[in-house]
Amino acid sequence: MPWGKAQNYCRENHIDLATVQNDEDWTTLQEVADEEGFRSFSWIGLYNDINSWRWSYQDESVVFQSWYSGQPDNAGAGEECVAIHYTGYWRDYDCDLTRGFVCSDGEKHSLLMRIIFSLCIYYISIYLFI
Repeated sequence: MPWGKAQNYCRENHIDLATVQNDEDWTTLQEVADEEGFRSFSWIGLYNDINSWRWSYQDESVVFQSWYSGQPDNAGAGEECVAIHYTGYWRDYDCDLTRGFVCSDGEKHSLLMRIIFSLCIYYISIYLFI
């Protein structure tokens, strides 16, 4: 699902797309991806608001960074949204690309993150086949 639709889904059903502001958040997402056997990229709440990278939840500025080497690169222009790889590193992408996504419910518990992550991956699977 595109980043904007993923954000709407998360805001309507949870709080927002996931925010990764520290090592604990990064580790939790990585552990959940490993447990779920996820081996791809998923949207998180990071986007480029023209002046800087920001988190969609409460429009927070970026404190913690986990970019792949050479990222963000805005390859081909228009890469304004960020997806996290199962290894925990970030890449910028065109916001209209279809990706899985990770929602946040405001909790730090990996079990809750796992349930949300699983539901979102399931939702994206259904979305792709409709």
